Amino acid sequence: MDDPYIYQLKLFEMAKKENLVVVLPTGSGKTRVATLLINHYLELSNKSEKHKRIIAFLAKTKTLVKQQFQYIKKHLSNEEYNIQEFTGLTYNTEGVHIDNWKEVDWKKIFIETNVLVMTPAILHDAFRRSVLQVSQFALIVIDECHHVRGNTPEMNVCIKLLSCPSIGNRPRILGLTASPKNSKKGTLEDAISELEYSMSSRVEILPDEEISKERPHKLPTCN
Repeated sequence: MDDPYIYQLKLFEMAKKENLVVVLPTGSGKTRVATLLINHYLELSNKSEKHKRIIAFLAKTKTLVKQQFQYIKKHLSNEEYNIQEFTGLTYNTEGVHIDNWKEVDWKKIFIETNVLVMTPAILHDAFRRSVLQVSQFALIVIDECHHVRGNTPEMNVCIKLLSCPSIGNRPRILGLTASPKNSKKGTLEDAISELEYSMSSRVEILPDEEISKERPHKLPTCN
């Protein structure tokens, strides 16, 4: 497992304390920050005597789900942690498509799994059909979180998370993006404000020089 850079550790410490949107250039190791936080919450869950809570990592496409699944699995701190991936190509052992899974199917996943890597649409649909509950999650990571806009699955997931009446039952939120802006319209400041409001998070943009001091000559294969 590769050692994290100082700026990644700095962002990790911030994310432990509050909902955070991490803005880093492509190739600077955004997902490494996420794995640090994932391991932190898995370790907390192991020590807790309360009910089990799991982690979701949301990636935009099937290809990104596969890529991020492999990266996160490689960086889990304990080989006993169970990580699974879920996309529109997922079926259960009885051949039932994931869109038609019932609460009992997801309960089995909840019992057996620690980390779910999935498309935002899968989690949104599970919330919509009440086969998964917000309170079951300790942490939700949203990759490419500049898509938290309009009526996207990412936005609908955030609406569901923040509508949970008990703040104590809401999961920690970590957003990852190379840029808060999703279009050429509007200012960067407007995009940051909108993202902070929609995700109930603080956007953190590190100075370029802080990153370039440590960035390797060969960029990571995964953001």
